Amino acid sequence: MKCEGRDPPRTLTVQPGEISTGPKRVSRSLSQPIFEGGGITVQKHQARAQQEEAAVEWALAVIEAFQEVETALRAEGFINQEITALEAASAAATAAEQQTQVRYEEGLSNLTDLLVAQRRALDVKRNLIQTRSARIQNRLSLYLALGGGFN
Repeated sequence: MKCEGRDPPRTLTVQPGEISTGPKRVSRSLSQPIFEGGGITVQKHQARAQQEEAAVEWALAVIEAFQEVETALRAEGFINQEITALEAASAAATAAEQQTQVRYEEGLSNLTDLLVAQRRALDVKRNLIQTRSARIQNRLSLYLALGGGFN
C-alpha cells in the first residue's frame, strides 16, 4: 500500500567508517578510543606546553627587537654628535692647512709644517667619512630592526 505525501522508507546500513541512511550519506568514524592510558591528557598537556613555549619565544623576540631599535636610536644620537664635532674639526683643519699653505708660499713656513697640516686635514676628513658611513650602517640596522626588508 502506497501513501502519497510520505517519504519512502529509509534503511540504515553500517559500513566500517560510514553511515548510510537512504539517499543521503554521512561519513563518520564509528570507532572511539575506549582506553588510552592517559594518552589524551598527556597530549593536551604537551600541546599546552608547546603553546606556552611559543608564546615565551615570541615575547623574547619582541623584547630583542625593541632592544635593537633602542640601541640603534641611541647610537644615532651619538653618531650625529660625533659628525657635528668632526665637521667643525674638518673646517678648522682645512683653514689651518690653507693658512700654512699661504705661509709656505710666502716663505714663512717650511715644507714639513705644510705636510703636517695637510695630513691633519686629511685625517679629520677620513674620520668624518668613516663616521658618516657608520651612520648609514646604523640607519640600515634601525630599518631592519623595525621590520624592514630588502625585497
